[in-house]
Amino acid sequence: MITIKDEAVIHLQNLQDANPEQPLRVAVVGGAQGPGLGIIPDEKNGEDQVFDYQGVKLVIEPNLMGYCRQITIGFQEGKEGACGGSSGSGFLIQAQVPIS
Repeated sequence: MITIKDEAVIHLQNLQDANPEQPLRVAVVGGAQGPGLGIIPDEKNGEDQVFDYQGVKLVIEPNLMGYCRQITIGFQEGKEGACGGSSGSGFLIQAQVPIS
């Protein structure tokens, strides 16, 4: 099951609006702190599980969903930077069983 927190919904909708026909994939991605979960625009594959929430279509491979069991998507607002941008903003994706 995927749970989307209220603060993440508008940001996912904005991401989806860039290409409304293309779902957003919850996938394993690499980072400076090792592997974790991320969200990327992608096509649906044959066996993908599909979650539709307030106009946002998320897809995930069944094996990954089975491994993680429960995924929660939140969003963290960063602090305003010196150049007018924000730093530290982004999706916070947590799995019941963390990716290692």
